Amino acid sequence: MPPTVDVPSAEIATVAVAERLAEIGRRLRHWRKNEESAAATLAISITTTPFETRELVLAALLALAGVPRRSWSQPLAAPGRDIVAAEPRAAFLQLVDRERTYLSNVPVHTPMARIARTLTRRGVIDRLVAMTPERIAEAVAEETLA
Repeated sequence: MPPTVDVPSAEIATVAVAERLAEIGRRLRHWRKNEESAAATLAISITTTPFETRELVLAALLALAGVPRRSWSQPLAAPGRDIVAAEPRAAFLQLVDRERTYLSNVPVHTPMARIARTLTRRGVIDRLVAMTPERIAEAVAEETLA
């Protein structure tokens, strides 16, 4: 049986995760100038998040994108047909496998990079840029409980 991804719901909507997401949002304020660069920055920002919280950050981003936990093992599609779909579960496993994690170099063909591109297309960066850390935590909590 393949490994599972265990991300406790109660830990996703914490202040630390919301602050990290707000920090990522600040880096990506002008993301519409270059979508590819923004997606790469998002992927690198996730992989360079401290080990103990980066899976939570990815889970929070998925929640903000409206991706339910039950869908994490299914390919996540993006608007348009130019992004190869990847399973969020595969991106989590890439993050968990610390020996193979590309901390500041996330090749475009990896699940993490493809999920970051998909999240960018789904408008997650717009939400991060527009919200305070408190509002991010509230939104993540709402989506996690839905």
